[in-house]
Formats: sequence, C-alpha cells, structure tokens
Amino acid sequence: MNRLNNQSGFTLIELMIVLTLSLFLMLAVIQIFSANSQNFRFSIAFSRMQENGRLALDELARDIRMAGFFGCASRQQITINSVASSNPPDMTPAQHIVGFDGGTGFNSIGASIVDSRARPLTLCSDARGNINACRISDILQLIRGAETIGVTTSAMSSPSDPINVSLADMNSLQPSVNTNGTPPNEEDLVVITDCQQADLFRTNAISSTSLTPNANLQKAYASDSFIMPVVGATYFVATDNRDKNGDGEPDEIATLYRIGIFDENVAPAAIPIARGVESIQIQYGENTQGDEFADVYRDSAATVSDFTKVVSLRIGILLKSEQDFLTDAPIPVTFMGDSFNNGDRRLRLQMFTTIGLRNRVP
Repeated sequence: MNRLNNQSGFTLIELMIVLTLSLFLMLAVIQIFSANSQNFRFSIAFSRMQENGRLALDELARDIRMAGFFGCASRQQITINSVASSNPPDMTPAQHIVGFDGGTGFNSIGASIVDSRARPLTLCSDARGNINACRISDILQLIRGAETIGVTTSAMSSPSDPINVSLADMNSLQPSVNTNGTPPNEEDLVVITDCQQADLFRTNAISSTSLTPNANLQKAYASDSFIMPVVGATYFVATDNRDKNGDGEPDEIATLYRIGIFDENVAPAAIPIARGVESIQIQYGENTQGDEFADVYRDSAATVSDFTKVVSLRIGILLKSEQDFLTDAPIPVTFMGDSFNNGDRRLRLQMFTTIGLRNRVP
C-alpha cells in the first residue's frame, strides 16, 4: 500500500520573518562597524594632535629657555661687541628674544621664505587674515650661543691674535665652525666671552686648534674664555599650499616652522616642526619691578615696554586634525580670547605652557 508523505518547509510568513531578522542583524553589524571605524579615526586624529602639540611645545621650550645664553652662569646680560662683517644678525640683548604680532615684521630684509624643498611658504599673518587653513599667529625670534662650548687654551697677546682651543673642543662644537659655513650644520659666526665682555666675529681662517677672527676684537681675551657658534630660531605658522590628499585643492592645514638666523641678508630654509598647528599666541612676562620675576604678562609684543626685561613666556597653541568630518557638527572655538567657527567638523586641541628664560630668572 502506498503511503503519501506530507511535504514540509517554510511558509511565506516564516520566510519574511527570517529575512526581517536578518536585515536587523545586518544593520546592527553595519552600525557597530561604522561606530568602531569612526572611533578609530577619532582616536588616531586625537593622538596625532597630542603628539604634534607636545613636539611643538618641547621645541619651543628648549629654545626659549636658552635664549640669550652665551656660556656664562651669571644672569647679567652682556652687551656683545660685533666686529663680524657682511651684515651679521643683531646680537644686542633686546634681540635675544623678541616677538612679532600678527605674523609680520620679522623679515626685515624681505627675503623669500621657503622650506627645505624650496617650496614657498605663506605665513598666517594679518595680511592674509583668518582663513580656514589657519588663524593670524604670532612670531617668536630667539638668538643664543650653541650648547657646545670651547674653552681657550692660551691668552691672546693682542686683539688681532688667533684664538686657540683644544682639538677636542674644536671637534665637539655643534654646529661645527667653518669659514663660509652653511647652517644648520656649519656656522662661521662665533662669540667669544670672558663673562665680562663679549665679541661676535666671523671666522676668517680655521685650523684644528685655532680660529682667526675677521677683525680685531675689543680686547685680547685671557685663557679659559668661552667660544661658541651662534644659533638662532624664528618660529612661525605657515602653509605650503600642498595638495596632500590629491583633491586638486591646497590642504587647509598649517604647520609650525622654525627658521634659523638671517645672516648676510640670506634667509635659510625653514624646517617643519609640527603639522596641524592652526594658531600660536604668546604672552610676555615682563619684570617691571627689578625683582627678576614676571610682574605682568603682556598680551602682545607691541605692549612690551622693554624686551630685555622679559623673563618668561606663556605659549598657547591651537591644533586641528588633518581629517575632516570627525564631529557630528561644527564646534565653535574660543582660543586666547578669540572666538570663531570655521564651519568644518575637525577636532581641535588647545595646549598651553609657561616657560622661564634661564638666563634671566633666579
């Protein structure tokens, strides 16, 4: 006898329920993936801002602390007598540290400012105004002696004599001293001091254990005087008009740059320090009571009465992420009294520090 087997399977309703549940499950997976992806982008962008901010402040702090250093432990600001030829930098105490408001005024020779690849840089200045790439930013200029110091091994018998140092000291100088030296690895500008007087000269001749100045010094220095190459730094915010993401438009990202001494009416190539710096603002701690402490902080360089009395700086930097669309909506920003909203959805981070000048404070 034949027995008919009943066929079984999904009904249409059951199939629709399964498809609906699968759809909800897929949406949940997509949502989790999207959230994790956004969190990852957020974390990477924030970490890079923190890293760039710490690097920028570390570099600034190192140079600011050393501003006006010329080998002596005394806080006395020694006037440097310059005999260097061919338009050397100004080495008076008022120029050891000096600020410029609005990104202008520091380039008195009108030189073209380019990076190490000869790419022209556009400063974030009053002339440019506040744009999406960056805000109007301050400029800080410093000059000092190098950390590596040579000690003279014998007294000069006359102001025109060569200056004798040991072979070890000569080899340790950084940047190395050379006639017609090209910074940052070489330098021909040298300071000699006995911590009572000082001379700036250009190296006219050099041997393994001696330097010959280009002109007579103000006196014959005794043995155990200090010699050191001159180094300097100017910090500014600029854009290089680079199209890193290939969208056909210049990146709306600025960079903190450092440029060396303007010597012989030539500007060296600027070195990028930290990308994503939108603005840098500086307050100047001025010692007005003669007690070697900052009695008042000036909000601008123009209000500083005497830069030789500046003993500390308050630095504020505003950073933004290189990537856009990291926040749900544009976020208004208030930075050092300046409120704005660029309309983008980038992350922003503010970092601040106060730095004392070692050669002007107890």
